[in-house]
Amino acid sequence: MQRRFLTSTLILTGAAMIGGCQSMHHPWLSGQTDQSSTSSGATVNQVDLFPNGMGYIGYRTVVDNTQTVHVAINQNQVNDLLKTIVFFDNSNSPPELTFNTPIPLSVKLANLPLAPTSGGSWITLLEQLKGRRVSLKLKNGKSICGRLIAIKSQWPILPMNHPVPEPRLQNGQPAIFPFSRFAEIYHHGRVKRIALADMISFQVRNRQLRASLRRALRYIADNRRTGSADIAIEFRGHGRRNVQFGYATQTPLWRMTYRLLLPDLSAPQNDTKPTRLLADVIVHNTTSTPWRHITLQINGSWPKSFIEDLQQPLYGRRHVLPLPADTAVTPQNGLFYLQSNLIASNQRKAALPMYARLEPAAHAMVGNAFAAKAFMPQLALARSAAAVETTPSINVSSMAAPQTSNPAFNFVAKNISIGSERSASFPVFAAPVSASVVSTFNVQEPKAHLRRAVLMFNNSKHYLPAGPMTVFQGSAYTGEISAPAIPVHSRHVLPFAVDLAATAEIQLSQSSKFESASFNHGYLYLHDAVTKRANITIKSLHQHPITVVARFGPEMGWKFALSNLKAIRLTHGMGVEIPVKPISDKSYLITRLTKQQQAVNLNTADANYLATLLTLKGLERPVAAALRHIISLKKDLNAAHLRMAEIGNRIAELSANENRIRQNLAAAKSVPAQAQHFARELVALDKQIRSQQRTQRDAKATARRTQKALDRYIRHLK
Repeated sequence: MQRRFLTSTLILTGAAMIGGCQSMHHPWLSGQTDQSSTSSGATVNQVDLFPNGMGYIGYRTVVDNTQTVHVAINQNQVNDLLKTIVFFDNSNSPPELTFNTPIPLSVKLANLPLAPTSGGSWITLLEQLKGRRVSLKLKNGKSICGRLIAIKSQWPILPMNHPVPEPRLQNGQPAIFPFSRFAEIYHHGRVKRIALADMISFQVRNRQLRASLRRALRYIADNRRTGSADIAIEFRGHGRRNVQFGYATQTPLWRMTYRLLLPDLSAPQNDTKPTRLLADVIVHNTTSTPWRHITLQINGSWPKSFIEDLQQPLYGRRHVLPLPADTAVTPQNGLFYLQSNLIASNQRKAALPMYARLEPAAHAMVGNAFAAKAFMPQLALARSAAAVETTPSINVSSMAAPQTSNPAFNFVAKNISIGSERSASFPVFAAPVSASVVSTFNVQEPKAHLRRAVLMFNNSKHYLPAGPMTVFQGSAYTGEISAPAIPVHSRHVLPFAVDLAATAEIQLSQSSKFESASFNHGYLYLHDAVTKRANITIKSLHQHPITVVARFGPEMGWKFALSNLKAIRLTHGMGVEIPVKPISDKSYLITRLTKQQQAVNLNTADANYLATLLTLKGLERPVAAALRHIISLKKDLNAAHLRMAEIGNRIAELSANENRIRQNLAAAKSVPAQAQHFARELVALDKQIRSQQRTQRDAKATARRTQKALDRYIRHLK
């Protein structure tokens, strides 16, 4: 009976061996995770969310004496739980935590005598049974039992004396010659060849191998269920008591959305309601445990966190001793010789790994990329001190308050319920704010049409994180704003629509006037008075008066030619409020006086450029005298360098002639008169070269003295 059951089971090994069962059981989808958590009494009672994607999940339960509480979490949260879990128990005995050890599937299968290979089939499994007794069932109903010798492949044997037609498929495409595979079986003293195409099933006769195969298939099936991990916490103590525990892990980011309710302009003046700002927060519960009546805290702080693999077991590297000299791992006879890489000797230690010949301290070099790659591949799971201290790549300025009076966003909501794998959006606060609708434009980026915007002053006593803001005027949808982070007591201009009834034309001009100059640390600083002008022409087709806000960016100090203009300080710069009458076309002149400073490096500046600075009107006499002296020294230095270049070219030319005469002298040894002529020329050229070299040394000395004098003079300028 047992043999028949094993035979019917192994018939299906080709379909279910590698991939496991088709209808795989997921406890986190069927609800077993929630049942195990409920049966243990541990429920989620607190969730703290942070803007960097971290969250704290708090549990509470009631235990009696010594009791084990089971908590099912996501598999990728185990390392965070091991690193951050904290317990709150009145008992003095700390709890004990147990969890599953994640052993790789390849390691589990490697320790079994019979196991399917990754991507293999029943044929690859049959190849592992070489030398073992197997029972093969054929299509004709017969069975053959014996020891498996080998699995082989054979190409078809084609006749040579007659042409063989090329095989074709039904669609006319050329086909590949098929080949047959067969198994060789040792049966009752004879070797039989059985075609694999004639086999229906096979049975492993060894009981231990059958158990190994069942164990391997169970490992493969369990490896596919990696979504949930069971954590057992054993609380030790006496009596019935309340306990709490929690851990920090990565959670989805929470997001803010806003609704800005502006008053209706058509309503009577007495019935005008104040502008209200509604804020909602969106929270996601991606866990398999529902949150029922929890305390939810939305934090604006940005805690630093890191990832470290604490669940995976690590192993230290051991030294490998080399084989003794003139030894091998296989025997040697008179016909065959071992390969050179299988022989260990004092000169060539092939069996000794590289890390065994280095110092043991090299195994702990986490920051060394070579050591981490060559010695300990598992070091990628460990963290280095430098990796922990690095700042996050995400910009945190949007959540950080620029002033102490603007604390980061922090909101606590109680009695919140969010189902498993569900999300929720609930209101955070509703507060009145000071806001008015204006038309706006940026002076540096002029546009044909103005933009409708909200000039909002955040007096809601709440720090507003960045998020989308929808604008309603009365009960009508007006537009949307991608609002930045708005601290308390800050003023922003937030555009939400295009104003088709108002246009602006901007003409920018700039003029500068030199005022003074000064020296400092080898630089000449030129101070100019710069006058910027913005001539703005605004054309309005509105039937009612409007307010236009011209934004100038971070530049301050604008002056107005008209007295009815008003300057306002924005969070990111400065703006000007311009009242515009109904159906009007008017120009406005806005000027700004500023100081501009230009630095000139006296060491690298060209003499001709410094000469142009002497033409500046209003240049002080001491500064002009110093510039003239610097220009004179730079000209002397340039002349010395030119002289050195000319002398160098002359020496090169004389050296070339000297080499030519030496060659002629060597060739004219047989003609004494001609040789004497070349010798006299060679002596004369040698004198000229030595004279030019002395001149060159003098020019170099002059250049060095001039350079030192120039550096000394520039260094002492004040």
